[in-house]
Amino acid sequence: MFKREDMVRIAATNAIIELIIAENKKNEANPFEDSTSQPSSSQQPETHLEFGRCLFQELSGLLRRCLSHQASVKEVLYEGLIRTAISDPAVSDNILDFLWPHFQNYYSEDAECPLKIGSCFKVEHAKLCIVEPLDCLLSCISRILQIKQHSKCERPRDAYWKCFGFAASQDNEVGRASSSDLFVKALSSIQKYLRISLTEQRGQSQEAGSLSSPSEMAHCHNFAMLGIIEVFIDFSASKLEKASGKSKEMIEKEIVELVDAHSGFEKKISSGRERIARRRANAGDATDKHTNEPRENSNASLQKHHGNRGKFADSSLYELSVMCVKQCHADNYNNVSQHSSQTKLNQSSNLTSFVLKAFLELLKSLASKHSRDFTIKLHGDFKKLSQPIMQLVWCFLLDPIQENGGSKKNMTQGKKNTECKKDQLYLALTCLKKFLEPSVSGEHSSDIIDFLISLAPPNIEDTMGTGDLDNNDTTMVEDRSTRNVHVILNILKTLYARLLTQSVLRESEAVIELILGISRKLQLERRHLVGKWATDLCRKKTMQSPRMAREMLKLAIHLTPAPDDMILVYEVSTELMNLMTSGDDGDSSDTFHIINCKTKSSLAALSLQMVESSLTELDWGFGKLKAMLTLGYDCANIDEDQPADEIMLRYSSRTFSEIDCQVLQAFNSHVKVPDCT
Repeated sequence: MFKREDMVRIAATNAIIELIIAENKKNEANPFEDSTSQPSSSQQPETHLEFGRCLFQELSGLLRRCLSHQASVKEVLYEGLIRTAISDPAVSDNILDFLWPHFQNYYSEDAECPLKIGSCFKVEHAKLCIVEPLDCLLSCISRILQIKQHSKCERPRDAYWKCFGFAASQDNEVGRASSSDLFVKALSSIQKYLRISLTEQRGQSQEAGSLSSPSEMAHCHNFAMLGIIEVFIDFSASKLEKASGKSKEMIEKEIVELVDAHSGFEKKISSGRERIARRRANAGDATDKHTNEPRENSNASLQKHHGNRGKFADSSLYELSVMCVKQCHADNYNNVSQHSSQTKLNQSSNLTSFVLKAFLELLKSLASKHSRDFTIKLHGDFKKLSQPIMQLVWCFLLDPIQENGGSKKNMTQGKKNTECKKDQLYLALTCLKKFLEPSVSGEHSSDIIDFLISLAPPNIEDTMGTGDLDNNDTTMVEDRSTRNVHVILNILKTLYARLLTQSVLRESEAVIELILGISRKLQLERRHLVGKWATDLCRKKTMQSPRMAREMLKLAIHLTPAPDDMILVYEVSTELMNLMTSGDDGDSSDTFHIINCKTKSSLAALSLQMVESSLTELDWGFGKLKAMLTLGYDCANIDEDQPADEIMLRYSSRTFSEIDCQVLQAFNSHVKVPDCT
C-alpha cells in the first residue's frame, strides 16, 4: 500500500478487500461462536457478539489511502466496496460514511452543474491524465444504495463504533443527516441536472481551457459524461421492478432519453477521436520529447478506463432487456401499420444497441473472470437475464427487414435504417457467439443450445424457410439435443444464404464463426453433410466480393472431413487454372460459380495457404511415422495396435502427398513436380 507502483497498490487493495469479505463470510457461517475463550461481557461490547464484524472499520484507514492514489487503484477500490456490501449488506452505511468526504471533492450542491468534472483530469508530463474515475465512484455509490435498499438487515448506525468500546459523538447523532440520505439527495440533484442539460448535450466544461487544448478536454468531458449517463441508466432501471402504471412509463421515458443522449456522446467521442488524431499527426507530437518514445494520448487511457468500469447490475440489465423486447415487438407492429415516427424508431434502435452492448460486455466479463474454465451455468439470475436477451436476438435473426433492405419511400432514411439494422444484427450475432462459446466443448454444453431453442418462436424452421435446405430432415434424429443442434444450424445456414444475397460481409463472417463452432458438436458423418451444403454454395452462388468468396470457400474446406477437404482444394485449383488460361473466352467457372475474374486471386491464395498447412501436417506425420519405425526396430515390446496405426499413417501421408502434388501441379503446369506415386 505504501509503494508507488500501480500493480503493487492494486494487489494490496485487493488483498484488504478479500480479507474483509472472508471475515464477513466467516461470521455469516458462524453467527453464534462459543465465547468461553473470550473476555467477559463486562470487558467486551455486546454488539461484538451480535454483529462481530468490525474489520472494515479497522482497515478503513488503509483503504482511505487508496482514495489519494492513481485512478486505477480507485477503480479496484470502488469495485471492492461493492463486493464488500454484497457480502455484508449491513456494512453499507459505513461504506457510505467512508465515501462521503471524498465525494464532496467532486460535488457541489449549490452549483449549476453539481459535478466538478474538470477536477477529474489533470495535465502531468504534457499528458492529460484521469485523477478521479467519477463514473466508477457514482456507480459504486448507486450500487451500494441499491444493496442497502434491498437488504432486510437493519443495523444501528453506531454498531461498528460500539465494537471499539465507544459511541458516536452527539454532533454526529443530532442535527446531521446520514450519508445515505445525503447521497440520495446528491444523486437526485445530479439526475435533475442531467434531465435539464442533456437536451443541449454540453460537450465542454468551464474549466476546459485551463487544463489542456479545448478539443482534448472536451473529449475527456464527453468520456466522463458517457460513464455518468450509464450510471443513471442503471440507477433508473433499478426502479422499474417495483414501478407500475404512469410511474413506470415516466421511468421508461427517462431511460430512453438517457440512452438517446448516450448515443449522442458516443458520436461526439468518435468524431473527437478522429480530430485529435489528425491534429497530433499534423503537429508531429506523436512521440514524447523527453523519452523519444510513442506518446500515450488520452484516447487509449480513456478507452481502457471505460472498458474496466463495472457496468450494470443484473437486475437492471434484465429490466432494460425486457423493456427493449417490448419496444422491439411494438416497432414490428408499427412497421406493418406505418404509424411509427422516425424519432421513436431511432430511440428504440439506440436502446436496442445499448442493451446488446451491455450484455456483450457482461459475457466478456464472465469469460475473463473464468478464463480457465468458462462455463455458463443456466440457473438463477443469469438464466432469468438471458431469456429476454435471447428473445431479442431471435427478433433480429427473423427480422424481414434484413431481406428486403428497408423502406423505399425515403431512400436516404431507408439506407440509414438498413445500416442501423445491420449493426444491430452484428451485435446480436456477436452476443449469440459469445453465449454459445461454452457449448462447443463444455461437459453440459447441450443445455445452452436447448435453452436457446426453447426461447425461439414456434415453428421457427418454417418461419426461416429452412425446408428448402438439402439434407434437412431433423425429425429423424431421436436425440433431442442433437436435433436442436441441427435446428439452429439450419437457421444459421438460411440466414447466411440471405446475407450472401445482400453481400453483407461483417455479418456473414459472424454467421460463419457460429456455424463452424456449432458444427463441432456433430458426429463426423453429419458434419460431412454440413460440409456438402457449404460446397454446394460454392458451386451455385455467384460472388463478386473476393473476401466473401474466400470466406465461403474456407467454410466449405473446414467443414469437409479429410481427405475430402484437400480434394475440394484440388478441384477449385483446377478450375482456377482453367479460368486463368482460358484468355478472354470466359470470365467465370461453370463448376464453381464463386470463381470469376474478381475472386480468382483471393481463392488462389487460399488454396496455396491450405497446401502449406497440409505440408506442415505432413511433416508432423512423417516425424511420427519415423518414430514408430524406430520404435519397432529397437523395442521388443510393441503395442499390438501400433501396426494398424502405422498402416493408417502411411496411407494418410501418401494420400495427402498425392493431393498436394496435384494441387501444385494444377497451379503451375510448367514446373515439373516429382511423381508422388
